Amino acid sequence: MNASKIVINKEQKINLLIITSIIAFIFILKCLQHYTFNTHAYDLSTFDTAISNTLKLKFLYSNQIESSILSENFCTIILIYLPLYLIFNSIYWLFLSQAILVGIIFCICFKIARFYDFDIREARFIGLICIFNRRLAQGIMYNYHPEIFAIPLLLLIIYCYLKNKNKYVYLFSTLLLTVKEDMALSLIGFYIFLNKKFSLKLKTSLISFLILYFIFIIFFLIPYFGNFNNDQSWMIKARWGQFGNSKLEIFMYFITHPIFIIKSLLNSYYKLLETFYFLPVLSPNQLLMSLPYISLHTTSSFNIQSELKLYYSFGILPFIYWGAITSLAEVKSFIYKILKTKYLFINKYLISIIFVILLTTQWGWKIYLPNKDCFKQHDILQTIPKNVKISSQGPIVPHLRNYKFVKVFPYQNNFSYENADYIIINKQLDSFPVSKKELNNINETIFNSKSWKNIYNDGNIYVYKKYKFQNK
Repeated sequence: MNASKIVINKEQKINLLIITSIIAFIFILKCLQHYTFNTHAYDLSTFDTAISNTLKLKFLYSNQIESSILSENFCTIILIYLPLYLIFNSIYWLFLSQAILVGIIFCICFKIARFYDFDIREARFIGLICIFNRRLAQGIMYNYHPEIFAIPLLLLIIYCYLKNKNKYVYLFSTLLLTVKEDMALSLIGFYIFLNKKFSLKLKTSLISFLILYFIFIIFFLIPYFGNFNNDQSWMIKARWGQFGNSKLEIFMYFITHPIFIIKSLLNSYYKLLETFYFLPVLSPNQLLMSLPYISLHTTSSFNIQSELKLYYSFGILPFIYWGAITSLAEVKSFIYKILKTKYLFINKYLISIIFVILLTTQWGWKIYLPNKDCFKQHDILQTIPKNVKISSQGPIVPHLRNYKFVKVFPYQNNFSYENADYIIINKQLDSFPVSKKELNNINETIFNSKSWKNIYNDGNIYVYKKYKFQNK
């Protein structure tokens, strides 16, 4: 009895050490990435200012989009940051939460693997494979978006379903709906393709509610919170406008063009599954759960969205993880049946090879180290007055969070760089929303303009001050 307890405690301590190391590692990576200006920081700034402004009684108002973030995405889950921002108003809470959530993802994947009879060491390998997955890593390293909450919440829903804890399935499903409006589609897929444990009547009721919820958020709630100076449907028109002039026309196009939808789905599934060597194909039920979510995003004209890259994959990764785990369990069972128990050592050897291949080929995290240019950029920002209008590239914007007026260069909403008092450009950083070539052309135009004074230039970093501007 005592020996058993010692073993359990030892394994728990090892797991705790792994989780703590994961959290510390990801948090350091994100801090270094931010400090070195390597975050594609548009969404980071949007959510950071929305949380900060809520403390000033401007409910989820974002300085970047000049309206509530609920005008674009229904992501009320970020309200959980309010107590933290009240203690210390810092953007680093967002990085810490990303790191903690990755640790939680490891923990739940480990639990699910144990449910499918993997031993402790195998389950740890599976947990590490999931968190080192390129889709997850690239999404987190690209930017901050609250969709990261979708992965642990969906995994918790899956785990509680497997353990017959249905009341927790409903609880985590409710929390998931606060992450983003399209999470309703992930839940619809989950309930449609469940094999058992839920009656047809209950599943029908849940799916009907989720469909009505999704329609209400898209057609009523998001437009209500919108910036009434702009067209409420700008994002839909930008990404699905080629299919119709209204939401209804776009919807009818999809209904009447099933071949187009099927081609888009197959293309997206292929690109998504190749990072798992198509293992989840052995578990089609889990794979099909992602169908409603993918059907929406894969038809977008926005490449990152249609190819389910970055955080657009977060709503389906848990199903892919689940499918990969169940498929690995089938592979393990198949190897044991073929080689029999007398070849147990060979069985373990083959399974270990599979785990190592999956683990070593999944790595997607990047390490950014500070350099002279990074320190120089920080020094330059200290020279900019805080009461001026600044137009700056996305990765620089979060570093100016305490400045009065900051917009993404060269334009954001109705604000153009021409209306700014200061312009900050770094050719080495991400140039979104324009291409590198466009950025260089605009920079050259400003450099040769008589309206702007170039107060700093080292060939990469350019700082301009409007000639007529006088600091008050």
